[in-house]
Amino acid sequence: MFFATGMVSLDEHRAGITGGTMSLIRRAALERAGGWAEWCLTETSELAVRIHAAGYRSVYLTEPYGRGLIPETFEGYRRQRYWWTYGPVQEFWRHWRLFLPGRLGTPRALTAGQKLHHANHGLDVACIGLRALCFPLAAAAAASMVAHHERVAMPAELWVAATCLLVGNLVLRWLTYRRVVRATARQALGGILAFAALTHVITTASLRALARRPARWQRTSKFRPRRRGHRALTCASTETILGLAGLAAAASLAAYAHGGGIATALAIGLAVQAITYLTAPWSPSPPTAAWPAPPATCWTSPQWRSPPASARRPAQPRRAPAQPAHTPGHRNRPGEPMPSGLRITRPSPERPPGQALSETSGPTPRRGTGIAPKQRP
Repeated sequence: MFFATGMVSLDEHRAGITGGTMSLIRRAALERAGGWAEWCLTETSELAVRIHAAGYRSVYLTEPYGRGLIPETFEGYRRQRYWWTYGPVQEFWRHWRLFLPGRLGTPRALTAGQKLHHANHGLDVACIGLRALCFPLAAAAAASMVAHHERVAMPAELWVAATCLLVGNLVLRWLTYRRVVRATARQALGGILAFAALTHVITTASLRALARRPARWQRTSKFRPRRRGHRALTCASTETILGLAGLAAAASLAAYAHGGGIATALAIGLAVQAITYLTAPWSPSPPTAAWPAPPATCWTSPQWRSPPASARRPAQPRRAPAQPAHTPGHRNRPGEPMPSGLRITRPSPERPPGQALSETSGPTPRRGTGIAPKQRP
């Protein structure tokens, strides 16, 4: 969903991030930005902050040019999401001075829109951990009402607002899957359940990143393990225990409330959170076939353009696994084909020296803007 909605919005403000392997980066831009950040778990998206700050612009293509593998198990899925959550908070801790407005921030080439979006990239997941701190307060309030035999009435307006917020969130996610991603009803339901199953690991990663607890990058296994019936419960034991305990507490609180008041609202909220945790052991397994990799992000110059029609390759059937990516400095041996979807070209006669560009083959991109360092007068 992120690549069909979030990345498109980021590209409209020239704030696209480098999303994994399907990216083309000018070597000069990479070297000028300082290379890869080995301290960050999400070194690809972190590089986008420094490249934008150096004056380069990004192009995001909505057409996939490769295929990638996804985790086969919930354990691998959860491990991947952990560093996808931890890394953006790391980026915010390191670069927050770049995002401050005007003279308060570090002087760089970031526009106001880029500052806003890059800051939100880390703050969005950081707020998940901050919101989780409200649950102990809600539990303490419920315990206090039970201990002191208090029954606080809840206004009807608050009931309506809470109901609309809960239902509206589900409806919005469902419509996004169905109308934007063009997923089937089964795929949309599976996506909603899979995202709900990651609630605990996302919250944990956010809290650990906010506290600056050490973390290390772990490889995500994308191979099918031996089938075991109890594997799902074993991998999601923490979520299962928290979910069952939450349901028991919600039932006890609802029985005490006798059908009204703040205590009933707290019981409903606790039950919803408990059901969210219990989706983890029942999380749908990803399909075994390779899914399309994220669309490409290119870091180029103002002369970036699509290759001529005569140079384009005919559309090839998508197969799994993906062909190996073209690495910097690698030269193809005679007869060795180029990676599917990419074409590394030499400077054309009309381009000035030093303006060799990495171009994408296939149909003309539907979206995208040129990128390059800002030209001095």
